[in-house]
Amino acid sequence: CMRCILAYCLLSVQNPNAMPREIKCISCKQWSIIENENDFCVHCKKPLVEISVADKASIERRISTGSIKIPINPNDSFLIRGLKQIFNLVQLVFISILSFILWLIFIGPG
Repeated sequence: CMRCILAYCLLSVQNPNAMPREIKCISCKQWSIIENENDFCVHCKKPLVEISVADKASIERRISTGSIKIPINPNDSFLIRGLKQIFNLVQLVFISILSFILWLIFIGPG
């Protein structure tokens, strides 16, 4: 179609490796020209590809495992919450000092 040819010409100038294609939006059922799977519909502005429940769970798990902090629950007693906050602070100070020492080691030879 003429829109595809025009989109290909415009996108090939910006990114020569890009291959535009048309995909039907799952929300508004209209066709949109996209460059990659992360694009949004030009009509309703919703994502063109829906993320599955397993992918959402995987993303959440990766985000939560990156944290080293101990979670502080509101149901914990005052003493336990205080100890957890102190432990989190000690972790932060330890990592900061360790990062500074490593920075000094790596900046030294250069």
